[in-house]
Amino acid sequence: FVIYECISHFACVGISVEIFSVAISFNSYKGDVVMGCYGKDFDRDTYTCEVRDALIDHEIDLIAMAGFGTILNKPIYDDFSNRILNTHPSLLPSFPGWHAVEEALEYGVKVTGCTVHIATEEVDAGPILAQESIPVLKDDTKETLHERIKTVERQLYVDTINKIIATNGQIERDQ
Repeated sequence: FVIYECISHFACVGISVEIFSVAISFNSYKGDVVMGCYGKDFDRDTYTCEVRDALIDHEIDLIAMAGFGTILNKPIYDDFSNRILNTHPSLLPSFPGWHAVEEALEYGVKVTGCTVHIATEEVDAGPILAQESIPVLKDDTKETLHERIKTVERQLYVDTINKIIATNGQIERDQ
């Protein structure tokens, strides 16, 4: 059971506590939810409902997002409250948002890291489940630092998901 292999191939993965891993590629789901069509006609509410409906149809218990890069609206959080996980390449609450690694370097931090948290309507603001720190090296670039963060993040995510599965879906916050 290696969850990150699934996560790296799909925009969003549903983890069912009963069957352990069900991956849904929204690119192929009924052909009606397509990644990357975020032009002027993109309807975030409709998209959110399509994603939510796909997860409900597949009886998903836990959602693990990684590199999804799309903000979902209220309907999914209503139906999957406290059951959507996300990763972030910083030690939240520092450097929320899409440019966390670049901002950490610009700010001059000596240590950054990664966070696994519960996704909420407010981006990168949900309860923190796990974090791990990573030193910033003097010759780090955005690319080298991000790659080192992703290496740690992948294992931290798997460990966090495995803890949730081992406790029959009970989510405990890191204190």
